[in-house]
Amino acid sequence: MKKVFWTKFIVITAVATLFNACASTTDYAQFGKTGQSYAQAINKLLDATKKVSIDSSSEKLLRNRATTPQERERYYKRTKMTDQEWLDLLSQMQVHTNLLSKYFERLQALATSDSPQRAQDETEKLVGNLSMIGNKIRTKTFFQTGGVLPPIANLVVKAHVRSSLKAELQVRQATIQAELVTQEKVLALIKDELKRQLTDLQKNQEERLLYKPYVNNPEVPQADLFVSDRSRILTLSTTIPELDQATTVSGELKNAFSDLIDGKLNLARVNLLLSDIQSLLEVAQQLKTVNEKPPLQQ
Repeated sequence: MKKVFWTKFIVITAVATLFNACASTTDYAQFGKTGQSYAQAINKLLDATKKVSIDSSSEKLLRNRATTPQERERYYKRTKMTDQEWLDLLSQMQVHTNLLSKYFERLQALATSDSPQRAQDETEKLVGNLSMIGNKIRTKTFFQTGGVLPPIANLVVKAHVRSSLKAELQVRQATIQAELVTQEKVLALIKDELKRQLTDLQKNQEERLLYKPYVNNPEVPQADLFVSDRSRILTLSTTIPELDQATTVSGELKNAFSDLIDGKLNLARVNLLLSDIQSLLEVAQQLKTVNEKPPLQQ
């Protein structure tokens, strides 16, 4: 009887351990997929940011025309230089985001792959490239205004996961956390710049396309275009409140990664993160079309 009891106890313990291991591995795989979804949303936001930035800068060029050709030339070149530095940061951020997406893909592979050694070998080179582009971003003038990275400590990998995944996290978790902090800081910077650019864009387009044509002409030329432009311009800044909320997602991803390592991440938290990522996608789509003129009815 005692032998039967211990046999049952061992079997139940083994099944429970196996369940915990599978659940933890599933959590890591799901987080890897979530990270890839995050990267897709960030890339769309970066594309939209480039367009808004150039539109806002172009409106400033039209508004702030100096008196002499020489002064206008100097102002144009200064503006172009500032624009190029900002666009370079956004482009490097896209490279950084794509590498981070590939890391999340590798994390998913380490959690599920039958050949973890190959995934480990690929991950080592990938993380090296990610760290290198992260260092380049952190030397940018725009980034440095946001301060230095906080100290990052390694966490104990508490979850029951396969040894290859555990080894990967123990070796490189601090690097990934640092790059997630970089994402968080750049996204906060982008949010602030976008808010300023949208406000400037609205003010300058209202002056050029609405106020002057309305005040300086007995009749408004192209009245249908005036109505269309007025609707578009006066709603340019309505994206700003949604932008504030959506751009917190990088910090949430960083915290979720720490909780994952610490064995505290649950499915409800992942689903909430996915919902926030979807909100970011929607904001990126709004920004992409915010300054597009709708076709006029003939």
